Amino acid sequence: MTEDRPPPPSYEDVLKYIAEWYENDGEIVLSWHLKKDRAHRNITTDDCKYLLKTGKLAWPPIWDDKHQNYKYEIDGQDLDGDALHLVFAIDYARARIIVITGY
Repeated sequence: MTEDRPPPPSYEDVLKYIAEWYENDGEIVLSWHLKKDRAHRNITTDDCKYLLKTGKLAWPPIWDDKHQNYKYEIDGQDLDGDALHLVFAIDYARARIIVITGY
């Protein structure tokens, strides 16, 4: 465990950030891993944005020592009504959300 780890933002702060990010048409970045598998899984950028707006955020977030940030998970449905689970990170400095993987 890293002692220099910052405390995670509150659940409410993360939900507020996502809502504001969505309302401002914030940038979303899909990881190489997700892009590689996206055609097979049929996960689109619009599916990711929709789930971030409508899904249920799991709590607490998971600290990522390698990237020095928190990872979040969210569950819900994509635009076709199929179940979707995303793992993502928030890049506060660049006001964007990075989707790490989805299934």
